[in-house]
Amino acid sequence: MGADDDFALWEQELRCGQGADAAETRGNQRGMFVMAALTSLGCTAMILIGQTPLGVAGLLVVGLIMLLWRTGW
Repeated sequence: MGADDDFALWEQELRCGQGADAAETRGNQRGMFVMAALTSLGCTAMILIGQTPLGVAGLLVVGLIMLLWRTGW
């Protein structure tokens, strides 16, 4: 991987909101929303059946994962 390849990757990141890349970005956001909704429902179910510490821990871990995913880690 040379300097030309690095520059091409950088240009692609800048154009992320345009053209075909926009559809890919929308799909990623949709997946993030679905994951957040399903895990929130699962953790809420754990709290409702009496496993409050497990449900709260799940919400905290999922929140951290979502934060890191959103920031690009």
